[in-house]
Amino acid sequence: MSFVRLSRTCQVSAAHQMRSTSLTPEQNSALFGKCANLHGHNYKIKVTVVGPIDERNGMVIDIAILKEIMQKAIMDKLDHRNIDQDVPYFSNRPSTLENLVLFVWSELLKSFREHTVSESLLHEVEIHETDQNSVSYRGTSTS
Repeated sequence: MSFVRLSRTCQVSAAHQMRSTSLTPEQNSALFGKCANLHGHNYKIKVTVVGPIDERNGMVIDIAILKEIMQKAIMDKLDHRNIDQDVPYFSNRPSTLENLVLFVWSELLKSFREHTVSESLLHEVEIHETDQNSVSYRGTSTS
């Protein structure tokens, strides 16, 4: 059986402020520098699935369904939002790139389940915050 890797990318414009709720404003400023101020990014988020090609339709996943999954899990939750204020996940954790990729992974798994798509297809999430900064995560379907 052949396994194929398929990726789809979306772009999210969102604001955030690097901060830790366990630190004072002065400590946050010292730790995060200018990123302790409210600022925004145009995040590029790439979702990769891996699986066998379905003999009936010739696809690993219907790209229209993957688009719906990403809309619900990523765009609806993050696009044109203040991540720290509008996304409850970040109410008690810093909105770092590392935490953002974990959040996106978790939301994708929920959306896969809601669309009755096997979670095992989800292979990797990669987020580019800038041209110089990116993170990727390959979790498990139980995370």
